[in-house]
Formats: sequence, C-alpha cells, structure tokens
Amino acid sequence: MYRLVRQGVTLCFPDVGKGAPPLLLVHGLGCDHQSFAHQIKHFRGSHRVVAMDLRGHRQSDKPAQECTVSAKADDLAWLCFELGLHAPVIVGWGLGALVGLKLAFRHSVYPAVL
Repeated sequence: MYRLVRQGVTLCFPDVGKGAPPLLLVHGLGCDHQSFAHQIKHFRGSHRVVAMDLRGHRQSDKPAQECTVSAKADDLAWLCFELGLHAPVIVGWGLGALVGLKLAFRHSVYPAVL
C-alpha cells in the first residue's frame, strides 16, 4: 500500500501490475479498495491497476473539511498526475461511479468507462 499527501490529506492506494491501458478502480460509499480485490488480482497480470481509498474511507485520511464528490474527483486527478497514470480506464460503482463521472467532466483528459 502506497501513501501520498495532497493538501494535508493522506491518500492510500495499491499500485500494481504493468500494461496498458491502466485501470483506475473507484469504490463505493463505505467501502475501500478491497471491494475490487478480485479485479485487482485478475487484471494486475496485464494492466497497471490503481485503486485509491477515497478520502474519508479506510486508510485514507478523514479530513475535517467536507468530503465532496468534486474533492474526491480532484484527489484522483492529482493522484493520476503524480503517478504518471495517463488516460486510465475508470471503473467505479455507487459513489465511485459518481466520482468517476465527475473526474471525467472536470478533468476531460481522462476518458471514463463506468
């Protein structure tokens, strides 16, 4: 598990595998990256897979400021930039689908597949 700090908020994520296109997995409300355990295991052999615990979830910080969908999407865009994760396929469910859509709309360089 890796950790990076964005604006004082620690974000935790696995970053495994190699291959294109990279996959960005976005979990639902009240869950964490482990909800994608089977997908991570399956795809890590052929793709780079990143599945961040969204702010306010599991190992990522629960900051005092509001944890909006936009803030979560901005966290993901920042993480993709920091990791050099170019044009990932975004896979999300529940809250993760909303965050993925917001990421695609706010940061149009990332195509979304939900």
